[in-house]
Amino acid sequence: GTIVLGSFRPLPFLIETTINNLKNFMLFNYTDGVTEVINPDQEQFGIDRLIEFLKSRKKVELGEIHGHLISRINNFKKEMAFVDDIT
Repeated sequence: GTIVLGSFRPLPFLIETTINNLKNFMLFNYTDGVTEVINPDQEQFGIDRLIEFLKSRKKVELGEIHGHLISRINNFKKEMAFVDDIT
């Protein structure tokens, strides 16, 4: 648990650093609701599925990544309801 990013400087409980040479770099922010989506077998979508999904789309435009991820999550959960936000 921490504070909303950008609310305070320095951020409490976080170590800040600078990363150089960000060639081929992707920053993907999400809430835990994305990885906690549950399918009918009571499996979570999980971080491993999310990482696999993102690795396979390194050179895809952001809007396309977003649309494909929503489709992937909906196919995974089938008729199950969302239990949390998927921001």
